[in-house]
Amino acid sequence: MNRTAREIGFDLVIAVATAVALSTYELGVLARPTPAAGAGALVVAAAAVGLAPRGARLRTLLVGVVALLVGGVLFPRYAATVATAADQVRFAVGFAVVVFLLSVAAVHAAFRPRGVSPT
Repeated sequence: MNRTAREIGFDLVIAVATAVALSTYELGVLARPTPAAGAGALVVAAAAVGLAPRGARLRTLLVGVVALLVGGVLFPRYAATVATAADQVRFAVGFAVVVFLLSVAAVHAAFRPRGVSPT
């Protein structure tokens, strides 16, 4: 598997883990998003070990876990406190999408070998 396919695969793992944590909380499946986020963090850690290049595993793991926690735990809780019930889901999902897009850029930077300038 080439580097681009691994990078896209890791981005998909982050997206699915964040979506599961966010949706279980917003749909009321769990009272708190932390159990789903904990399981998602384990999946992200396994994906970082399996998909990230050898020198970028720690950076990739940190980006994935931070994106999961911010997009799947912090923003849903923040949306519950500041948004009305009608806007809560849109607010949480909107911020989660922004976090995901930023994490895609950070994963791209983490997957690039050190000392190689972007072209």
